[in-house]
Amino acid sequence: MEDNLKFIDMDSISLKELEESVSKLIELTTNDIFKMFDDAYSEFNPDMMAKYKYLKTQIKDQKDENSNLLKQIDLLNQEVEGVGENIEKLCSRLLALQMYCGFEKKEISQGDDEESDEDDDDDH
Repeated sequence: MEDNLKFIDMDSISLKELEESVSKLIELTTNDIFKMFDDAYSEFNPDMMAKYKYLKTQIKDQKDENSNLLKQIDLLNQEVEGVGENIEKLCSRLLALQMYCGFEKKEISQGDDEESDEDDDDDH
């Protein structure tokens, strides 16, 4: 029984090593095939390959720029939220100050109306 377990362990190790070597071989072969394709395509249509590489670079640059812009938008949204919160605090403080000083909204708006009536009188 122990011999069988040792044999299975040895086979398992051998299979893992074989799997790793086959995987590396497949990766190398794939890289070679893509390189051969690029070289062959460059020979037959070098202008098209140059355009392809240029476009590939442009796409990468645009993705990077998009990522940076999204980060900036997030920062600006956070800043806008902070400004909104500050405005709300200031409004509540102003309202408390107005109430403390005895100003009411009606008094302020009536004063504005009187000034506009005077301006109308000047026109006539």
